[in-house]
Amino acid sequence: MPTRHAVYGGSNASMWLNCPGGVFLRTQVPKRPAGTAAIHGSAQHEIMEQLLLDPDLAPSSFLGSTVLGVKIEPHHITAIELALEEYAKIEADFPDDTLLYSEREVAMTDEAYGTMDAGMAAPKRKRAAILDFKFGQEEVGADADQMMTYAVYARESIPEFAEAEVFELYIIQPALDPAVDKVVVPAAVLDTFKTTIGTAIRVSKQPDAPYVEGDWCRWCNAKLVCPAKTKVIDTLSTANDALNLAELGERLKKIKSLEKWAEEAHERLQHEIENGAKNTGWKLVAKRSIRKWVDEAAAVLAFKKAKIPASMYMVTELVSPAKAEKLLPKKTVNELASPVSSGNTIAPLDDKRPEVINTAAIAAVLKRIA
Repeated sequence: MPTRHAVYGGSNASMWLNCPGGVFLRTQVPKRPAGTAAIHGSAQHEIMEQLLLDPDLAPSSFLGSTVLGVKIEPHHITAIELALEEYAKIEADFPDDTLLYSEREVAMTDEAYGTMDAGMAAPKRKRAAILDFKFGQEEVGADADQMMTYAVYARESIPEFAEAEVFELYIIQPALDPAVDKVVVPAAVLDTFKTTIGTAIRVSKQPDAPYVEGDWCRWCNAKLVCPAKTKVIDTLSTANDALNLAELGERLKKIKSLEKWAEEAHERLQHEIENGAKNTGWKLVAKRSIRKWVDEAAAVLAFKKAKIPASMYMVTELVSPAKAEKLLPKKTVNELASPVSSGNTIAPLDDKRPEVINTAAIAAVLKRIA
């Protein structure tokens, strides 16, 4: 696992490439503690590193052990086995003399570096691959800034990668189906991206480096004090004039972009207040009270004395497909469960989800023209 983190690293590439002003700002605020998912993901990455370094090790040998403070359970092992299986398929597609790398630091400069999870280089074939393991639920594409940045850094610091004319970038994410996303990038494209990286670094060092909002904001530790965010909040007002739908849509986008900001602000304020902070304008209060049994055994006895059938007070239900994946093979769960939408909502036009055909709207149009 990497022991240091670069200002211009791979994992944070989307932030510094797109928002130059945020680079300095992030150095001025404390880092958020890692969430549960990140902690578990780090433990799985640690195991993957050991497995790649020692092919004789079996994922099952880690079951029940504690890695980076996480007790390794069956669902951890299942994901690791799937990731290792996909990695083996990719490796098998490379020639026998391929050079393999695991948790290798790659760098362009002393401040621009990162650690790739795995890499493969076949100099004679002018071919190379960079692989990244993702153990979370949120989909990450192989064309992400992170992967392109690792590719540029690898070319700059590892001679065998510099000889490659084609780079294959892989994201291996066991929680998704398919579990592998791949893009192929010619070396010429990486030449252009290297220029983009250099420009972004230079601009970020300017005293008037701009702040740019986008999807990358959600990962930024400085969003609570970001001028681009706070300016929008400070200038929000209720408009009395009539709005057309386009204006309404644009304003909704701005407000929606602040939801994550508000969530993190709430989390930070509560943490600080619980640890003695004053003069925040907020206070700690108890959540809504929900009655709970003081003694469940005594409650069951009361039902029995009242001769009430157990079926009326003992409730059981089938676990969700998501929880079932910790108990059954993922393939079995997929055969028994299918995604069912809970209803419709609205999303910006650039959202990846397909547009729903509004049958009610079509019917209304047909009625008008009939």
